[in-house]
Amino acid sequence: MSDLCARNLLPDPKPVATAKWVVPSSRDARLKMLDANRLHLTNNANNADSYAYTQVALPAGTYRFGVEVSNPQGAPPANLLRVVIPPRTELAPATWDGTPGRVVTPANTVPEDSTLEFRFMVGPNANCAVWVRHLFVMTEEDYQQMIAQGVTWFDGDGIVRGGASS
Repeated sequence: MSDLCARNLLPDPKPVATAKWVVPSSRDARLKMLDANRLHLTNNANNADSYAYTQVALPAGTYRFGVEVSNPQGAPPANLLRVVIPPRTELAPATWDGTPGRVVTPANTVPEDSTLEFRFMVGPNANCAVWVRHLFVMTEEDYQQMIAQGVTWFDGDGIVRGGASS
């Protein structure tokens, strides 16, 4: 097996605090940390567009955005991951059927250097909740190399292969 030479471009792929994440006040949702680097988002109202986001600056190129997600509490959001170039340009989302595990967007082209909002959504009803961890943003080339090497996620501290730490 050759060496993996890929880069996770998310500044905080294994968060230990919510400080780099924002829940817009108009969304009426609650974000907190759970053990093992999990971001937990709860919808406090019947709002089909509740989310938390972090910003990531990327040069023009083609990228994948991904997370590991839990079973949803309540209804799952149709699009778990959304990527927005402010103010309103939305890239292809990651659809989700509620099955826990790895969720990744299709390859998305960022046409010019941009600061994006990387969003994860929560179900549309009050008390819907979900947690995410093992977040990533990477070039399409790095994503394909990661998959070819049997790696599902990595950060600066470790690599996850086939669902188990290595």
